[in-house]
Amino acid sequence: SSLIFADTDPEANYLSGIVKFSPPTNMTNVESYRVWIANDELNTYNGMIVDIDENDRIPVGTNQMQIFEHTPRGTMRPEYPANYLLVFVYKSDSGMQDAADATAISLFDYSEEVPPMVSLDGITFADTDTQSGIVTGTVQW
Repeated sequence: SSLIFADTDPEANYLSGIVKFSPPTNMTNVESYRVWIANDELNTYNGMIVDIDENDRIPVGTNQMQIFEHTPRGTMRPEYPANYLLVFVYKSDSGMQDAADATAISLFDYSEEVPPMVSLDGITFADTDTQSGIVTGTVQW
């Protein structure tokens, strides 16, 4: 299945927006869906996301959910940021599917905040392309 999410919260480390996904090909015993954020695509250090109605399960046929405005982009371990959004299928006969089978995408934080400066020492670059308007080479530090 496919998964789409674009963060609309302008503050760093917070999420909001609509999660949209397509249902699995085999809908046998599919009861609902659940959305999680996690440090990796295997749902490590996860955090469940609930929709605007505070429901943790998304009914079959809905195929989308609204993430609350200003939802923290965090996991159960603050030192591990939420880098992925995952949608899990919940089946009446087997429960929630394994993380390896869930649909996952990388999270990108929409923010109007300027990231902190990164200090690099000894950076070098030499343009090896002779064509105007084209840059080729290796950045080293």
